[in-house]
Amino acid sequence: MAHDPTGYSDISSISRELVSAEIQAVLKEEAQLLPTVMDYTGQVAPGADSIKLPRLEALAAGDKTQGQDTEAQVMTVANDILNLDKHKQILVEIEDKARIQSAVNLEAEVIKEQAREMALQIDRDIFFALKGVSHGGESPALDDQLLDYSNASTNVISLDDIVVAREKLRKQKFKFRDDNYFMLISPEKEREMLQISSFIKSNEYGLPGNAPLIQGEIGRVFGFRVLVSTICADDDAVFYHKSHVGFAMQSAAKFERDRNLRNLSDQLAVSSLYGVKTLRGGIGGVYYNGTGS
Repeated sequence: MAHDPTGYSDISSISRELVSAEIQAVLKEEAQLLPTVMDYTGQVAPGADSIKLPRLEALAAGDKTQGQDTEAQVMTVANDILNLDKHKQILVEIEDKARIQSAVNLEAEVIKEQAREMALQIDRDIFFALKGVSHGGESPALDDQLLDYSNASTNVISLDDIVVAREKLRKQKFKFRDDNYFMLISPEKEREMLQISSFIKSNEYGLPGNAPLIQGEIGRVFGFRVLVSTICADDDAVFYHKSHVGFAMQSAAKFERDRNLRNLSDQLAVSSLYGVKTLRGGIGGVYYNGTGS
């Protein structure tokens, strides 16, 4: 069920808490990329300005010789620090004359657009983190996950590019055993994808038992759920696992209203405080941008 603040006839009679809850519901529905990354909101402690996310180094199985003790492996624990540093606000001022002479509930329309714009901002921040892939390491065959297309002259995406992205993630020990692998592309790349014979359109697999379709999901190819977003530039294509990026909301979307008597107007503000972080040094993503640099 879609949430739409325009259903209220008099925003001024509604508590800030109720409007804030409705805005938060719109955010969850409109933020396309939010369900494709890890949400650590539940780990945000009161008064914290960051979250520490431990990651363990790989272990190795050793041989056990009868009658001899085995050597314990030293466990190394590193941390990704997810800073809660994105404090966003959308402030709109509506003069009385404009409100009174409007044929629609102007305040409700403004609140709805504020919620949508906040969702878009969250998507922009997540997309920026998704592009933060491993690049320029000591072993280019393994570490370099910022790539150019196989057809560098046209930048048209092909099955070869998708296979390489899949291979890169497999080398980073991703097993492709779940529905949490995504391919995010631009509308330009969508046109190219629809011409690939191995591409399975979403209407061909949206059956009971499969994961629910995500907003913008158009199909699947080689284990990736394909999403289209206008946030991407024409040559953008990001392949990633859900664990590639972490997100946390410290302060849910909050609605506030104030009166500006000098201007005979109402000020409507929607704000939120959250954080986004590329995790594990960017090994969970592969990014094609048309240059490889």
